[in-house]
Amino acid sequence: MLQVKAAYPVVPYLTKFLSDCYHVFDTAETDELDRFLNKYRNSKYGPVAKYIKTLTDDYEAVRNSLLYPGISNGPLEGHNSRIKFKHRRSAGKAGLDLLNAYFVLSEYSFEELYYFTYHRLPV
Repeated sequence: MLQVKAAYPVVPYLTKFLSDCYHVFDTAETDELDRFLNKYRNSKYGPVAKYIKTLTDDYEAVRNSLLYPGISNGPLEGHNSRIKFKHRRSAGKAGLDLLNAYFVLSEYSFEELYYFTYHRLPV
């Protein structure tokens, strides 16, 4: 490991950066987030600086994810993923006919599928 650190001086820097990043999200404290952003804001390494800039641009969303860990858009993203998967699977010669068949031959009735489109999906 010492040889790697000697050959690539960026390794200790990135190790510390990742350790600090994990610390921020493990503690879920906004003060830690602010210290982390200020510490690496002017990084000489482009990808690190870009990551910090992205976090800074989306500061409110990142801060809210730390303050409210129980709120998630996971169910909605799962629904979108299922629709996209079915759409991708039906692409080609059959197109919309095959996509329609996937929904018609589904284990759910039309009314249930319609309900799931606008309400919480079963898990």
